[in-house]
Amino acid sequence: MSNHEDDERLRNMSEEERLRMENEIEKLKRSAFDNAIFHLDEDLPPDAESEWLEYLAHFEKNWEDIKRISIEEKLGCPQFPPVEELSASEIAENLDKVQRKMADAGIFLTVICEVPKAEIYRFITEELFQYEVEDVDIEGLQTHFIYEEFYPNDKLDIEQALTDFIHEMLDEEFHSFLNTHVAKICQSPNGEALSGEEATEKAIAFTQLYDWFEVKAIEKFHINVNDTETEAKVSFYCRYRAVTNQAEVLFEGEATAKMVVGDLGYWNIAELRMPGFCF
Repeated sequence: MSNHEDDERLRNMSEEERLRMENEIEKLKRSAFDNAIFHLDEDLPPDAESEWLEYLAHFEKNWEDIKRISIEEKLGCPQFPPVEELSASEIAENLDKVQRKMADAGIFLTVICEVPKAEIYRFITEELFQYEVEDVDIEGLQTHFIYEEFYPNDKLDIEQALTDFIHEMLDEEFHSFLNTHVAKICQSPNGEALSGEEATEKAIAFTQLYDWFEVKAIEKFHINVNDTETEAKVSFYCRYRAVTNQAEVLFEGEATAKMVVGDLGYWNIAELRMPGFCF
């Protein structure tokens, strides 16, 4: 397209189209210079998106000057009764009220595991209300919290670590993430110690025997965490398909693993024996 055609197209743009184009240019600039990754709502109006980008630039330049207030203050210091004074039905009613009030302010709490409503209500009104956020008010800005980040669930984390490792091992695109799930020192089936790097290399070497894989099931976890919550023994059911041009193999059966807590506090795989593969 010639420069003349470009100029003509710019002149014929609506104000909304022009603003959206400027936003895209700004996002590209920020991605290039600040390593920023944008996940903005596609339905967000371009003027609101522009306001958000301006806020982001201002926020980075004035980080130390931005006032922080508690979530309780951001919500206008609402009064909610203590959990011990409420019946089960009153807890459910007040929990709904406080979550709707938080949502109106763009604040959300996700609870992954099954947690009693009384505990969620207590956590919000006694702990989350005291958590500080930036004192800004801009359309489209949301703040998300996860209950399990405050109260980790060991069994959930172990299950997730093993599931992620198997999926990533069987997908070449994610091989670079494998080492994040493996302990520094692992143990082979014959009892010999091997480094996390060696265990990762064995996993990759196994996948290179086949063209592609399809995970059918990773389920029925049985997890025993020791008293110090630093080691765990795991058994689970695993089923997956390995395919080459010449053959197709279905691996299925019980798998076992030993998990240990790493230096960063995450559960890592120290031993893994699953149908078709082990390290």
